[in-house]
Parts: sequence; structure tokens; C-alpha cells
Amino acid sequence: MPEEINYDEEIKELLAALIPYGYQDMQATVNILHEFDISYDDFGDFVDQWCNDTGTQFMKDATVVDLCALAHEMILDKVRNIIRDETETDIVDDLKDNINVFGNYMDSSFDNTNSTKEFIDSHKELLSYEFIKRFREHIE
Repeated sequence: MPEEINYDEEIKELLAALIPYGYQDMQATVNILHEFDISYDDFGDFVDQWCNDTGTQFMKDATVVDLCALAHEMILDKVRNIIRDETETDIVDDLKDNINVFGNYMDSSFDNTNSTKEFIDSHKELLSYEFIKRFREHIE
């Protein structure tokens, strides 16, 4: 009689063999996506677009794809668009300290945030957007 297959364990092993990201990298990505209420489908679309824009083949070039940094990039893009639509200011290009994403897998973060904090604090109406409010708390 063939051995019974434990699909949960087998699938975990198969995914670990196919996807070179460590557990903590994946956990950090899940945490930031949950913090900002971003669906996995939306994130998958963002990653697909990033791969298309950069000529990266996700499975072939997986070691250069930093999912946690891409989650931060997605968040920054959304914040940037909301603020630009509301104030006509581009927080990435127009402020003294250009906010950016420091990509380092599970240690990815937003960098050069002081001007962005000051800008949001001086435009309190932006805090009516739950996404901006979460972002402001996150970069504290």
C-alpha cells in the first residue's frame, strides 16, 4: 500500500524548493501587507508589473526579487499618489529629503522620512485617508 501523502507538508517543501525566500522574509512581507490592508492579489499584480517594467523573470531571477522591499514600494506608490492628488506635491521628488525604500529583505524600510513626516503633519487633511494615517504611524 502506498504511503499516505501529507499534502500540507509536501506543499510547504515544494514551495520552499521553488521560492528562495526565507520564512522571516515572507513573514515580514505578510506583516507589512496586513498592516496596510493590501490583498495578496493586488500585491501579486504589483509584483507582476514590476517584473514587466524591469525585465525580471520572477522564477528565473527570484534571488533579485525582494518581496518585502516591493511591498514597501507599493505602499510608497499609493501614499505618493494620494498626496500628489490632494496637494499637487510629489513627496518623492519635491521635498527636501526624498523618501525612498531601503530594500534589505526582512529589514526593508522607508528611508529619509523626516520631510514626509513634516509635510503630512502640516497637511492634517491627509490623515482623513486611513492609508495615509497608517503610513504616518508606520514611519514614526
